[in-house]
Amino acid sequence: MLTILLSRIPITDPEYDKLKKEELRLSIQEKHLRIEKLQKELEEGRLNENSVKMGLELVDDNLKIVLRRSNLFKQLDNCHKVAQLGVANLDTNNQLIGEEKVVKRSDFPKFILKSNELKTLKIENAVIEIVSPVLKEGNYKWKGIYLDEPIPFSMTDKEFKEDVLNEKVSFQHGTTIECVLNIHRKLDEIGEIVITGYSVETVILKVDGQISEETPQGKRYKYEKRQLESQGDLFTEIKPNPRVNTD
Repeated sequence: MLTILLSRIPITDPEYDKLKKEELRLSIQEKHLRIEKLQKELEEGRLNENSVKMGLELVDDNLKIVLRRSNLFKQLDNCHKVAQLGVANLDTNNQLIGEEKVVKRSDFPKFILKSNELKTLKIENAVIEIVSPVLKEGNYKWKGIYLDEPIPFSMTDKEFKEDVLNEKVSFQHGTTIECVLNIHRKLDEIGEIVITGYSVETVILKVDGQISEETPQGKRYKYEKRQLESQGDLFTEIKPNPRVNTD
């Protein structure tokens, strides 16, 4: 499995295919079941081609594997004496099993990630309790509580920011905002996902106790979202007529 993993050139750019897509095909439960099946087959000596393929699907989507494989080929690419990488399976007597798989130097960059940055995670209708708003000009961080955790965040909603600076918006104890929250992330040196920052893209509602006030930009955001969703529904309702020849 490791031989194939190190020698098989990624079909697509791993930065987009592995990092930015990020939605794994299998649920955690399904992965656990597959891992248990692999372990059982390995213990019983029943490992076959399908099992190896299943194992590759598990590890090839693993961000830690993707990053460490990228680091390996990055080091090899920086060593100009290396012309190619050859990997092979050996038995217990160090005898070759099957053919050696070779990756040429020209293919090294295909394994290397261009960036450790992950696709920004967008949370719609996130609720943040405002702890410390910024009441003056500058790129200062606001402070709030999101999912019971204190977070610093940038207010990138210019309209809301201007209303705060012009004292059109006030805050009191327990004030919350419903907003579109962006969570910025990257992979660290060992392949763990770490959060690098938060930013509020659009404030939809400001809530003080039982009183909630929808912002103009929040209304626009909801309207545009409904328009996009209705367009999607329209296209899904259009089904091809089997009697129509499209040739």
